[in-house]
Amino acid sequence: MKKITIEDIKKLREKTNAGLMEVKKALQKAEGDFEKAIKWLREKGLANAAKKSDRVAAEGAIFILNKENKVVILELNSETDFVAVNKLFIDFGNKISQYIINTDFKEKSLEEFRKTIFDGEKVDEKIASLTTKLGEKISLRRFDLFDVENYQFATYLHVNKKIGVVVIAKNVEKDLLKDIAMQIAAMNPEYLSLKDVPDDKKEEEYKIAQKDLKDTLKGKPESIQEKIISGKVNKVLSDLILEEQTFVKDNSKKIKQLLSKNAKLISFIRYEVGEGIEKKIENFKDEVMKQIKNKE
Repeated sequence: MKKITIEDIKKLREKTNAGLMEVKKALQKAEGDFEKAIKWLREKGLANAAKKSDRVAAEGAIFILNKENKVVILELNSETDFVAVNKLFIDFGNKISQYIINTDFKEKSLEEFRKTIFDGEKVDEKIASLTTKLGEKISLRRFDLFDVENYQFATYLHVNKKIGVVVIAKNVEKDLLKDIAMQIAAMNPEYLSLKDVPDDKKEEEYKIAQKDLKDTLKGKPESIQEKIISGKVNKVLSDLILEEQTFVKDNSKKIKQLLSKNAKLISFIRYEVGEGIEKKIENFKDEVMKQIKNKE
């Protein structure tokens, strides 16, 4: 049995977002085989559950607004879910989204945007005021504004407002484009097509596959080794590429096979609340007491 290292556990956690103990158990069950461990986690539903329940990032909500030929997607963060559903928080997210669309801020940096005047005050002053009212830190983390005048677009906002997607295309059937937006939300692709994958990413995956398949490749001709390694790399990359992903509504087809001859996916963006942000995990009782004290 392959010895399971801290590096193995860390790598699998980053890949699946599952909890520490679940990852360790999966690797033990799979005797160190990553593919089997991932399969085990998926079968148990632990990987997906961890994304919702074992958050390592800030709370908050995603806001999406479209008006005429523009679409904005925005992430507004709070410290707790209590505040993320507060009316003041939601109203501010909607108002700031409207402000971005009305004033066309797509060419400005977030820092520049925070210094602009919004309803008589600088944006960062408005946020500071909201922080005081709600009793915890509020942060406008990011936004993207798209001009879609000459394109089609579809949006998807999950019911809990934790995941939001905008996808832009040409000549794609309306219902299909909506399904693709949902696909992006569920499957979290990193790239649109194979040509968008950086060479260093391909090289990294090649080296990983070469190392993982070391025993399998022993004694095989070089040409066969190359085919085996390339096959594994292509499988890994296909999960990261939208056009190469299996369609969630019909696993006999890839996304690219659903597109007509003249149809083209132009770009997409996916926001998930708090992704990549370190979050301090607090005791629920302490969290409630903090809310009470802030109101005193």
